Amino acid sequence: MKELKLTVAIDCPMHEVWDFVLNPENTPKWIDGIVAEETNESPTKLGTVYKNQNREGSWTEYEITELNLGSMFVMSQKGGNYHVRYTLKPLDDDKCELEYHEWVDEGELEEPFTQDILNKLKTVMEAPRRYVITLKSGKQLVTGKFDNDEAVLRWIRTGAAGIVYQNEQVRIIPHEVETIQRIEDDDKQ
Repeated sequence: MKELKLTVAIDCPMHEVWDFVLNPENTPKWIDGIVAEETNESPTKLGTVYKNQNREGSWTEYEITELNLGSMFVMSQKGGNYHVRYTLKPLDDDKCELEYHEWVDEGELEEPFTQDILNKLKTVMEAPRRYVITLKSGKQLVTGKFDNDEAVLRWIRTGAAGIVYQNEQVRIIPHEVETIQRIEDDDKQ
């Protein structure tokens, strides 16, 4: 096989999926054959180099050779003839489709992606998340699990947001919030 196209619908806003797949720390969370990935710069731009390590310890380098911010990028293997294009399109505000298209200029794909890999990305992306909310007073609170970033923001904006913190009910008032930071749970891997 010289080329392969796979798609998956993900119940997350397109910008979240875009940010997730371009973050090298996330790659091992959804591609089992990769144990580490790093990049030479952030944010990603045309010419950015990604390096990933497989289970056998070998490193492979890829360069961003095409880029439409927020919707499409192509990674081409440095010194090779392998290419992969990620294309995102919105299905609605909180759902998008990812098309994964890989191909070689010559020969055959050595280890084609499978639908299972994209389904794992979907599972990881759709897993509920917890957040650390830091109030302007400096107090930090850990939320329960939310489906996405927008859900926790809506929860706070209602003004009725409450959370149990050290055995006391705490009401979170939107103007008291300093920062909101997502926690990466081990059970998402």
